[in-house]
Amino acid sequence: MRRLVRTVALCLGVLAAPASAQSVDYCTEAWVLRNMIFDRLGHCFQSVTGQMLFDNVNCTVSGPTPTGLDAETVSLIREGEAFVGCRVSTGQMPTAAMRQTYQRFAGIMDLPAPDYVGGYACWGYRGADFPVRSGAFLGAPIAGMARTGQSVLSTYFGRPGGWVYVEILTGPDGRRLTEGWMRGVDLSAPNCDLVAG
Repeated sequence: MRRLVRTVALCLGVLAAPASAQSVDYCTEAWVLRNMIFDRLGHCFQSVTGQMLFDNVNCTVSGPTPTGLDAETVSLIREGEAFVGCRVSTGQMPTAAMRQTYQRFAGIMDLPAPDYVGGYACWGYRGADFPVRSGAFLGAPIAGMARTGQSVLSTYFGRPGGWVYVEILTGPDGRRLTEGWMRGVDLSAPNCDLVAG
């Protein structure tokens, strides 16, 4: 399955390493996303950071085992954390970045795995408006819309079925308008003012 996920990402042009892949930001986002999956499975956190960020109120189990696409996402995140050499301190209060990441992804049903080897950007999208969804399936609630003239950025691994997690930006200035899963949208050079990745 990992090969299929990477193939989807490569088909979108995910070739160049993102600047954030070597940064604390990457490690923070990866740690929070991985642990959000475990929190949703009812994991009881032992670390100070985990207990304060996820609160343990509804925890039911220690060490749950993710299955299906959640298992693949956790595996990809752990692979990225090892590749980058992440060392997140969990013996203190959650940082502001951890809390912001948690809030950012709280409404996302299918959590994405940050791509530690590449990214793709379509600056100045010229195609038709399209929805981005909170989950990687057609029945998932619409999280927002991508509109002509905005920019589309993906720094996450894709999922089977052609699903890609994207951020919709105002343009090269990078202000995020919305984000979520999309598929079937042509983000190649003819549909963008400029592509990167």
